[in-house]
Amino acid sequence: KYVNILLFAITLQYAWSLFDTLRGLITFLRCSDCSLDIMLIAELLTLLYVPLIFILLFKRRRWGWILLFADNLFSIISMVGQSYIFFKYQSAHHSTTTSFLLPIMIKGAFVSFLWGDSIANYFEIDKETKKKTAIITTGLTILSNIIMFLIF
Repeated sequence: KYVNILLFAITLQYAWSLFDTLRGLITFLRCSDCSLDIMLIAELLTLLYVPLIFILLFKRRRWGWILLFADNLFSIISMVGQSYIFFKYQSAHHSTTTSFLLPIMIKGAFVSFLWGDSIANYFEIDKETKKKTAIITTGLTILSNIIMFLIF
């Protein structure tokens, strides 16, 4: 039951990502003086690996859970890491606090769902694997955010 909900949620997320990425790609292709953005590249890569995660989850492979958990934890940490810049320049982006916090809360709830024993056990994920996945993902995310901050 939970797996079907999980697969449905991934399908919805993928559909939204596909729409959003294609919209960004079309905007980029129509722009005559734009340079390729690292965020657009990341979004295009997402379109490639989300179907892989879906297939792995559908086949009950533990790597499906690991990749899905790591991806969502990476997103949460990265979004929280961008909070200073978001709130400092919020008026320039014409964004609301809700539009910033809602995706973080949704992904947080999703990560909590994945962390739960019922879904983790379904993919034969033990406590040690969960802990290692969380630690490695957190470390790599913080490192990549520091590198991105220094580069840009």
